[in-house]
Amino acid sequence: MDILSRSGYTCLTEADVKTKAQTLINHEMIIPTDLEARFKRVSKVIAMLFSSEGLYRTAYLHGLPLYSKLTNAEQVQVYSYIKFFHDLCLDQMGEALTLQDSRNFLWRAFIKLGLSPEPHFFENFRDDHIVEMHSRSGAVLFRNLKFFEYCSYSFEELYTQAPTTLFEFSRDTEVFLAPLKEKIFQGTQEFREVRLSYDWKEKSSMDSLEVQCEVEFMHPLYSKGDKREPAAVILLKRQSLFGDRGM
Repeated sequence: MDILSRSGYTCLTEADVKTKAQTLINHEMIIPTDLEARFKRVSKVIAMLFSSEGLYRTAYLHGLPLYSKLTNAEQVQVYSYIKFFHDLCLDQMGEALTLQDSRNFLWRAFIKLGLSPEPHFFENFRDDHIVEMHSRSGAVLFRNLKFFEYCSYSFEELYTQAPTTLFEFSRDTEVFLAPLKEKIFQGTQEFREVRLSYDWKEKSSMDSLEVQCEVEFMHPLYSKGDKREPAAVILLKRQSLFGDRGM
């Protein structure tokens, strides 16, 4: 059982989705000028969209303690990542599609990022996969809604803190994953069935979620028109809360 099931998830009607998306699009016409205000605004919109899907997450911590301590350059970078996700969510719901529609949401991210997968990618993809895209530098470019079902941190925490600050892992996953990523980026490995299992728990959230995770597949992603060298890598994972069955 996932957290959406626990929270009594109910699907939106097409009219509900269109109305919610158009209201938020209209509100976004008024754009704050400073970065902290912009960060607050877009994170609140994402939280509103999530809540309309039955998933409740905090936009930011009181006083914006983490984002406000970043350098200006770091604030600009973090804002660009969360604004991308904000725009992606609005585009998805603006076409009367829910954020839970992982396949369409993922295709939209590919298009918006100018990336394309290998032709066989969707042979491995399943709607219940947790999806993460990582750039060559290690930045997280995209996470699907399924990721947030198993993470209770605020958007401010997720977008400003390193994973090792937020989560305690049962093993050093990067020791195993980094060489595989490097092979993909070097073009010597097109895709890989990984099957890396580990546990993690949230270090400082109120919910203190504990999760069992298995990375199943890693695939290269290419910039459109350039198949010579991968520009990003995508991970397909399955997760379950401790005590649940069915991973």
